[in-house]
Amino acid sequence: MKVEQLLTLKPGGMVYYSLLQVPTKPRNALKLIYQFYYDIKQIAYRCSDRGVARVKLHWWHDEVNRLFQMVPQHPLTRQLLSAISNYNLTSNLFRAIIGSTLQQLDHDHHHSLDEFKAFCQREHGPLIQLCNQVISKGKPMQAATVEELAFILHSLQVLQILHFDRERDRFYLPLSLLPEASTVEQLFAEPDQLQMLGEQLFAELSTAKDRFFNSLTPDIRKLQRFHIVLLELNLVLASELQASGFDCLTRFTSITPIRNFFLARKFAKREQRYAKQLHRIA
Repeated sequence: MKVEQLLTLKPGGMVYYSLLQVPTKPRNALKLIYQFYYDIKQIAYRCSDRGVARVKLHWWHDEVNRLFQMVPQHPLTRQLLSAISNYNLTSNLFRAIIGSTLQQLDHDHHHSLDEFKAFCQREHGPLIQLCNQVISKGKPMQAATVEELAFILHSLQVLQILHFDRERDRFYLPLSLLPEASTVEQLFAEPDQLQMLGEQLFAELSTAKDRFFNSLTPDIRKLQRFHIVLLELNLVLASELQASGFDCLTRFTSITPIRNFFLARKFAKREQRYAKQLHRIA
């Protein structure tokens, strides 16, 4: 499995089945937004030369400018024209995705939990906000709610591609969660240290999940079925990672496509029941 295969909108994945819970027109817009996100993020992994990666990212920055001037050149951005018009998507969020990738090229490590949370927000926050512009119908999630969701989703993405990052001398998990000072080299030399770090991180993710759901008002929750199903699928992945003892270096952990399908249906039906209960109460 290559990292490029993870950072793609492939059939059978968690994003793919979460998108099936969205009506066709907004779903198509969300697909384009995710494809833009993945195309940008893949540059950091496909290019072994950081200088080449920067050149490509600066080209995409110029392409976003052309996109919002209604003269895009790339096939993907040409398709995005209608989504921008239909949902008033904002250019700064597309630029933020590119900007966070440029920062990723220069920052290989994040020591503290606060630094790691800020990194997750930079990496995933603009993507979530763009999706919100499509599905929120003028009732977007609060900034703090977006931050909690970004922390959870990007933490699990980091864990999934940990061995790919390690090959490039990158390590984004916060070492400050360990009870004693430790280096990345010590962490990988002692697997129990990596497991301890994973357990500490998951405690933080559990708290973030509670804060996320507690912050959703009923009317906003009804509009966020896509993000909620995606979150729940990621939490199932989290359980799989925990069960493996956070053995992220020697084995790749994922959920099978058929299981993703049935779990996505299960979580979507739960949200449908929740919406019906709210309707009866109203």
